[in-house]
Amino acid sequence: MKSNNILQSELIDIIFDGRNKEYGAYELRNNYSKRIRNAMLVTGVIVIGLIGGSVLANSSRGHMVARDSNDGVILTEITEKKVEPPLPEPEKIKVEELTQKINELRNQPVNYDYLNELKKDKEKINTHHPCKGK
Repeated sequence: MKSNNILQSELIDIIFDGRNKEYGAYELRNNYSKRIRNAMLVTGVIVIGLIGGSVLANSSRGHMVARDSNDGVILTEITEKKVEPPLPEPEKIKVEELTQKINELRNQPVNYDYLNELKKDKEKINTHHPCKGK
């Protein structure tokens, strides 16, 4: 581009001087203002349409008339007392059944091997416990 044409040319022509203008970037930048104008117009129409529709929808609701119909009936506030349901009665265990179960348990042999295993497990837990020794 000649130096005397630089002052009269647009910036886009200076940038794309000697480059491929058929590629598409030149056309996109050249028509940028048209695309922005169209986008703003479409957005404005949509916003105005939404606001107008909202106003129209709310204007039809405002014309409802409420009638005051007092037929001489006086309403009083009723307070409801909460009644707790009665607690269920505990099961009555017969003394004879209870003594029979206790005697059965007393007559069972003790499994000492199982008790020794429980003691070992408890000792393992106590020795490996992170809070032990503090």
